[in-house]
Amino acid sequence: MYNPFKKRIMPVPINKGKVYIVTDTNHIVPIRNLQQYEVKKSTKQIEEESAWFESQGLKERPHDPSALMVLYKQNLQFQQAVNQIATDVAGNGWMIQLKEGLKENTQEQDKIYKLIEKPNETDSFRELAYAWCVDKGIIGDCAWEILRAANEDIAEILTLSTKAIKVYKDRKMYCQVIGTNKSWFARFGLRDTNGRLIHFNKHTGEEENLAFDDEKCANEIIFSKLRDPDNIYYGLSPAICVLGQMNTAIGIRDYNLSFFMNYGVPAYFVTLTGDWEDNAPATIQKFLDTELKGSENQHKTFVAKVPTDVTPDGSVVQGKIEFEPISVTLKEGSFNIYYKIVREDILSAFKVPPYRVGINETGSLGGSNIAKADEIYKAAVITPWQASLENIMTNMIFREGLKCESYDFKFSEMDTTDGEAVAKRHELYFNMGAITPNQIRNEKGEDPYNGGDVYYIKSGMIEVGYEEESDDQARKDRA
Repeated sequence: MYNPFKKRIMPVPINKGKVYIVTDTNHIVPIRNLQQYEVKKSTKQIEEESAWFESQGLKERPHDPSALMVLYKQNLQFQQAVNQIATDVAGNGWMIQLKEGLKENTQEQDKIYKLIEKPNETDSFRELAYAWCVDKGIIGDCAWEILRAANEDIAEILTLSTKAIKVYKDRKMYCQVIGTNKSWFARFGLRDTNGRLIHFNKHTGEEENLAFDDEKCANEIIFSKLRDPDNIYYGLSPAICVLGQMNTAIGIRDYNLSFFMNYGVPAYFVTLTGDWEDNAPATIQKFLDTELKGSENQHKTFVAKVPTDVTPDGSVVQGKIEFEPISVTLKEGSFNIYYKIVREDILSAFKVPPYRVGINETGSLGGSNIAKADEIYKAAVITPWQASLENIMTNMIFREGLKCESYDFKFSEMDTTDGEAVAKRHELYFNMGAITPNQIRNEKGEDPYNGGDVYYIKSGMIEVGYEEESDDQARKDRA
């Protein structure tokens, strides 16, 4: 007789192992579905590009500038450190200084001020210097494009990102490669044995006898780099030594962002027991992925009707749905200490004190030792970067580009003075008669005033009597 409750033996299916990945929208798909959309250069394309660079005498970069640019946009400390250095180098003002032993030359002054006050149609000199430092900090090298007038004087200075610049093997030329477009540049001030400027065709890179106003004549480049002991062509950014830390910081950020995007809904194992409808697992997954996550869905409720089954012996068995959380703790606290270490490593690579990017920590260099931290930062970073730009402005822009020999370019120094500490020191010395008002004004760079050369002592002490003698001491004195 047919028994409807008799257990049927079903063949056990043989499942093949498969590889799946979770997309950024929390969908699980076979990896082969995404591999067909993967965009990457073929080996042939890479070989063709390398062969072309080699045939043109251009040197490959040891690091990908585009990847560093992405990190600059993604990592807060990297961006803050680079921007702060650029601000401190370029943002304190500048001056031209007459060389010792020479007389003022108003004609040279006019040429210099005209160029610096309007280096091109859109940018100020400060913006040019700022962009110079930003590129140098991110990539490790930077460049200005120089346009000359027919009389060989510099007419314009333009900022030029070195991300797409390749250096020629003898470093006399540079090539900007953007897609299939290529444009050649000459090294600034390159002259032959007779002192004449050497010109190149900007389309072919061939040396030709061209005038500056010729459309085919390549413009010049002033190229500067941070020293890389292993490479004479390109610079080495401080970011290279902390790539791991920057990627770690981005990973921590994205991990916690994912948690908060879920509005605290952790990863779950969902187990269904009983005779559920075929679409039940997909419905539950869709609800968790699209209807429950996110702060706008914080009060939504999930309701499920569990199935009822009857066993062969007639007993009723209720189906079950079980949610087993894989993780229920907030991840932000778990990463606090590690993130702090990573953040300090990134700032340390650029030698930027934490307080200069808005991080104040008691007992660290960004806290109680601010003055000392600023001195180290100024000596190790700001002064060398300013000296590099000062040398370029004085020897290349003024002398080679404008034929002005009388003046040097100088940046205003970064002020590392602790104003509060100086004021307290002045007050102490003034009150004890060790310094005059005019000496204080002189130290601050202010003009003296009449009567300001007098020393003063603070006189607020009033006599109130003597210490009373004890009875024993009084008897001894009378005896």
